[in-house]
Amino acid sequence: MKFIESNSSLTCEHPQYRFTYDTASGRFGLEKSPQARLAGAVARVEFMDPGPRYLETSAATERSCKVTEQPGVLFWEVRNGFPGGLAVIQEFAFHENSGAVRMRCVFASGRQGGPLPVISLKPLHADASAQLLIGPSMRDWSVYTLGFQSWSPAGAARLDHLQQRPLFKLPRVMSYNPARHPPRNRGRHLCDWCAAIKNTASGDSLVAGFLTMKDFMSHLYLRANVKSFSLERLNAHCDADRVPLDSGGAMASEWLHLCFPDHALRGLEQYADAAGRAMNARVDPEIPVGWCSWYKYFTRISQKDLHSNLRHLRDLAQDIPITWFQLDDGYQTAVGDWTERIRDKFPDEMPVLSGRIREHGFRPGIWTAPFFARTNSRLMAEHRDWFLKDSRGKPAWAGWNPLWGGDLAALDLTHPGTRQWLYDTFRTIVHDWGFQFLKIDFLYSAVVRAQRHDPRKTRAQAYRDGLDIIRRAAGEDTIILGCGAPIGPSIGVADVMRISADTGPKWRDTVVRKAVGARTEPSVESALVNCITRSFLHRRFWNNDPDCILLRKGNLTRDEYRTSATVIGLTGGMALISDNMADLDDEGRRIFSSLVPPSGVAATPCDLFENEMPSLFAARFPGPAPRALIAAINWKDTRAALTVDFEAAGLDPSASYHIFDFWNARFLGTLNTDITFTRVPAHGCRYLCAVRDTGAPAVIGTDLHITSGGADIAAHTYAPRKRCLTVELALPGKRAGTVFVHAPSALSPRGAPRAVNGQAAMEQAGPGLYRVRVDFRHKMSFSLEFE
Repeated sequence: MKFIESNSSLTCEHPQYRFTYDTASGRFGLEKSPQARLAGAVARVEFMDPGPRYLETSAATERSCKVTEQPGVLFWEVRNGFPGGLAVIQEFAFHENSGAVRMRCVFASGRQGGPLPVISLKPLHADASAQLLIGPSMRDWSVYTLGFQSWSPAGAARLDHLQQRPLFKLPRVMSYNPARHPPRNRGRHLCDWCAAIKNTASGDSLVAGFLTMKDFMSHLYLRANVKSFSLERLNAHCDADRVPLDSGGAMASEWLHLCFPDHALRGLEQYADAAGRAMNARVDPEIPVGWCSWYKYFTRISQKDLHSNLRHLRDLAQDIPITWFQLDDGYQTAVGDWTERIRDKFPDEMPVLSGRIREHGFRPGIWTAPFFARTNSRLMAEHRDWFLKDSRGKPAWAGWNPLWGGDLAALDLTHPGTRQWLYDTFRTIVHDWGFQFLKIDFLYSAVVRAQRHDPRKTRAQAYRDGLDIIRRAAGEDTIILGCGAPIGPSIGVADVMRISADTGPKWRDTVVRKAVGARTEPSVESALVNCITRSFLHRRFWNNDPDCILLRKGNLTRDEYRTSATVIGLTGGMALISDNMADLDDEGRRIFSSLVPPSGVAATPCDLFENEMPSLFAARFPGPAPRALIAAINWKDTRAALTVDFEAAGLDPSASYHIFDFWNARFLGTLNTDITFTRVPAHGCRYLCAVRDTGAPAVIGTDLHITSGGADIAAHTYAPRKRCLTVELALPGKRAGTVFVHAPSALSPRGAPRAVNGQAAMEQAGPGLYRVRVDFRHKMSFSLEFE
């Protein structure tokens, strides 16, 4: 990394880019190659004085620069002065081991007079006078947006496509940023927290995202003319919510990460790694596995239902070894009155109920929606001043839910009374009642635009304060699952985060989706798509929650069950089931058992930028038995042909692979070229395990775990001299299933497998293919000798 200073510019020459700041004009640029470059950008702040006003660094009347170095890091500070004692300070950081530039801007006021309400801080602002090249033509751009909160759609769309935009207020408030809605026009993309742009023809790409997200609701905004395919605007925007800046004070934007990565998907992963570190992400090595009441019982849940499922899960504990048992909505007298239960349905005190869960061998969890309340709740009746106020001084509207009978009002997390109530409530739930797993839902409600008790708190700061209060009250050992939650400021507090809309008993709710105008309705399809498009957040921001799997018969087809299990398994995240366990048949129990424990490895959406609903989802397991897992998904409502592109899925095009079909338990051959399935059922998938052909006997798949040997094989060795294959299997609970072994045609087994700590029996399933049926508890090994 080399620093060059001249009379008119500062330049950082990095092995992966060249960054230049023009000290004469106040503009900067980043270049990776002649067709991957940004030039002519500025920093911009917007404020009220008394009407809307803005300052751009290109219009500064004075400018000074300061350069400092630390081992492996170069820092620049550029102070841009304006009349009246105002300044915009730009800070840049260049790291030797990173291909990204980090930047932020600081708005400083030294003028006399009253405070200035700040509208926004933009460390990056590029208008039509700037230049942004990502490949030869903007026509081939595909733009990825992460989405604002858990239920917001995430994914990529072509530049000239419309973003998904709800048609009316309810879903805009409850599923998107309540204060800022997606644009109406083609060529305009609002990307919350981060954005990635890929030129699908050339492969060039840009990734921009905020590393810190505690102080401002932040987004990237791209606007292009889709007739001339020219840039009109690219902003990195921190929403300051008109918080006042006093004379002598300063307000700093969040830090922005900007790069032109070699590969768009890898660039998103690198961004998430960096943001997770900056936000002190909580990534617990234990990924929760359990049962949830919601999708079977909804608000009709009763203590009797809980006891019934507890008994069945205890009886199934060897086959389905779960840890958590979570009570969802339906126990409380009203939304907001969390410490008051409906005694007719729940006659026992809550500490007794959590104790009974422990007696059955599980750990207790509970649901709340702590940042709003029903307008008929006792909380509202007694503490109306604790709620956010709209422009008329009335409680700020935060949504409506037919299951609760009406409107919802958002709590003011800056009010001292609210803050104490929040702390006391969760001290009671965790320390008095004994619940160690908190699902906190509908958290978006804290960030509706409204009047706050403390006008100097932004929406993000108020929200983060609320989360921090819950964490302090609950303690560090309590697992917090966020849901309906703004993504950015939840990092560092949430252990687990819902990354999708609610699932549901239907594959797709077409009526609701058409009425809403966006893919946010509770359904299996809505949930699965977001699980794929946000998979890279797993174990970077938190442990992903792909939502519950539903395996009861009658609602979904067999192919839909299998697609659901495949995607949930490939996320590597939390595994919860939400069925009446008494109704679950053998196949349902077997499918859920195959998801336990979660692998922790998140698959990659290989065609994220090519398809709005990615159809190729692949993971690599480099462990003792290396393999790739590839899901090809048919989202269509009719049978369709699907091609598995080996190279796109990350396989070596020069190698051959043993291909095993997981759901059909079939060996498809040893292949070195793409494979096409001509009639994949509607909403079905082909789920393949690919093991590189080394010329030696190997396990090419199992039906014991959804990873088909990725997570269930603890050891796998072949001794060429002894011609002996030894395999060790390890999974919690009691397991019975099949291990599929492939051997070269020149070798055949010499006798039966020798098993340790379990049973193993073998039969030939075809030329060079052998089924080894195993039965064990927790761990076993077997050996096969060949001749």
